[in-house]
Amino acid sequence: MTKILTCQVYFSMTLIMGVVVLGSTVTYADHKKKKYKNLSQLRKSLKVLPLLTILKKVRPLIKGEIIETEFEMEDGIPIYEFKYINKKGHVMEMEVDARTGRVIKVERD
Repeated sequence: MTKILTCQVYFSMTLIMGVVVLGSTVTYADHKKKKYKNLSQLRKSLKVLPLLTILKKVRPLIKGEIIETEFEMEDGIPIYEFKYINKKGHVMEMEVDARTGRVIKVERD
């Protein structure tokens, strides 16, 4: 029971961190590009899927515990990046196209 609760709390914290990172990154991008009235408008202009939608799609592929979530622009492509610890204890990094949910790459960090 405690382990399940700990996992739920950890997942919630990771999700909140991802939203905070997304918000701060988008704010930075906002200053570099056009001004947007709100985050939703920017997300729609980039055609970015919500983080929860992406997580539902890729969570079964992540064999371990997510420790960090980031949103970034890479060569003009919006990317969600997930860092996680796999079952062997290695820190792994998965990059996902934020528009489609397609996994771009998985590598050891």
